[in-house]
Order: sequence, then C-alpha cells, then structure tokens
Amino acid sequence: MQPRSLARATSAAFMAAGACLALWAVLHPWNHLAGARVGGSTRWIVAHTFHFLSGLALLGAIAGFAVLRLRTATRLGTVAAGVWLAGAALWTGTGMITAFLWPTLAAHAPRLTEANGPIFSPPHPLIVATNLVFCAGMILTAVAMARTGALPPAAAALLAGGALVLLVPPHPLGPAPWWLFVAGGVASGVGTALLGPAVARLTGAADEADARERRAALAVA
Repeated sequence: MQPRSLARATSAAFMAAGACLALWAVLHPWNHLAGARVGGSTRWIVAHTFHFLSGLALLGAIAGFAVLRLRTATRLGTVAAGVWLAGAALWTGTGMITAFLWPTLAAHAPRLTEANGPIFSPPHPLIVATNLVFCAGMILTAVAMARTGALPPAAAALLAGGALVLLVPPHPLGPAPWWLFVAGGVASGVGTALLGPAVARLTGAADEADARERRAALAVA
C-alpha cells in the first residue's frame, strides 16, 4: 500500500475506533456492569459490539501508524505503540466475549455474570490486565505524541485523562460514579479520534520534507 493510502486508512481507523469507544461508554446500560438481567439485553449487546469494534479498528490503526512512523519514532513512541497494540488486542478479545458470549452466559449460566460471582469477585485477572494495558497504552501514546508536538495538547489531555478515569472501576464494582465512567469513555474516544487528523498532518509534513530533499538533491546534481 502506498504511504498516502496507508495514511488515509490509518486516519480513518483511528476516527472509527474513537467513535466506537465513545459509543460503548454512552450506550452501556447505566450503572450496570454485571448481572444476568442486563447481560442479555439489547443495549448491552449493542454497547459491547462497539467495544469489540473499537479494539478491532485500533489494531489496524496502531499497526498502520507504526509503519508510517517507523523511521522517525522516538523510543517512548515505540514503547507506547507496542503497549497500546497489546492493549488493543486484549480489548478486542474481551469485547468479543462481552458482546457475543456474555448474553449466552447470562441466559444459561447466570451465576457467572453476577457481581458476586466467580468472574467479578474477585475480578478475573484478564479483566484487570486488559484495562491496565489498554489504558497505559493510551496514556503513553498521548505523552509521546504531545512531547513531539504531533498531537495538540488538548487532544493529548483528552486521551490521557480519559484513560486515567477508565482505570478506576465504576459503581457497582468500584468507587467511581457512573457518570465519570461515561465521561472517561467519551474523552478517550474523542482523543483517539483526534489521532486521525494528527496522522494526516504528520504524513503531509513528511511528504513535504521528502519533496524538499529531492529538490535539493536535484539542485546539487
């Protein structure tokens, strides 16, 4: 794929991932993370389908961005991309479980879906690891891109701030009020979506730099 085509696809993937992430938080059943009654509801399935799609789009977006920035990435940027890619893979997997397997569990093994059941009490290590790695990837990416000026400070703040909020489990499984969970999901989603225009700007600047180098080389020759 040509760099410009890859940049367009990567930009679109970041924007799609951000929109899906925000929709997951907004559409999620209010104040419910567990329970057979809510786990099989249409709203749960729709929200967690967006959860799954956000991770799937992020896998493509981060991979595309890594290819585009391979030569110019900082050490922090490389680490951030690796952590977020791993987090997106975990996020996609858990989204597949919650969107497509969870309703079956809610119908036929409801005890597993309850807040005091074996998955949530205590929280399964996969849930904890997914949230930590996914949010850490967002935070590191925001810091890395803000330091290089690739992402505007406001966009970086949304991405990192939303991820920090999502690290705190919401009620009824944690101390955060539900509205804060929604705000964190929307903020991180908007921050992720804003990576799309940032990729386009970076690619345009790189193209201009390459063109200047070619003109300079021709002038010397």
